[in-house]
Amino acid sequence: MALRRPLDPEKKERLLKAARKEFAAKGYELASLNTILDEAGFSKGSFYWYFEDKADLAVTVVREETDAAFAPFKALRLPDTVAEFWAELRRLSMGRLQSIESDRERYESLIRIGNAVLGDPKLYARMSPEIGEGRKMLGAFLERGVAIGAMRSDVPIGTLMGLLESVKTTLYKSMYPGDRVPTQAQMESFTDLLIDFAQRIFSR
Repeated sequence: MALRRPLDPEKKERLLKAARKEFAAKGYELASLNTILDEAGFSKGSFYWYFEDKADLAVTVVREETDAAFAPFKALRLPDTVAEFWAELRRLSMGRLQSIESDRERYESLIRIGNAVLGDPKLYARMSPEIGEGRKMLGAFLERGVAIGAMRSDVPIGTLMGLLESVKTTLYKSMYPGDRVPTQAQMESFTDLLIDFAQRIFSR
């Protein structure tokens, strides 16, 4: 749900800064809501006036990063050839990665929230609406890939996106089990590997 009522921007940023610090240090599961509230100067009563629970706070942390993470799609260059399509997909993917890597604490908090999401269906369901807009942008880009012959056309776009998400999750869990936080270089290598898998599986 996230933010039951409007919250003063300064107070909100103070709370989110404390939440990012705690999630980055301990991961979602072990993060202490009490520690976050003490750091931010919030009482429990005040917190629950605005948020339902810790999951609600994690959703808000992710929501705050969504615009930055998908900003590269706003500068999307529609490809005209197969080679341009895969090059642009890599540029977009690396752009999203770099947008969160610039601040290590933000990066680690998002990765560790993401790790929790992968293992918790209920948290995944609550987080899904926050990445809905990004999925729409990616879907439109993949449709362009189908139109120019870079992506196979015998499978619906929604299915392709679901398969890509499954491949991404399986690869990530096998390479970085548990609550590990990959380095920037590791995430860039992972992104290249994922794109290679996508190209091999989804090319026409």
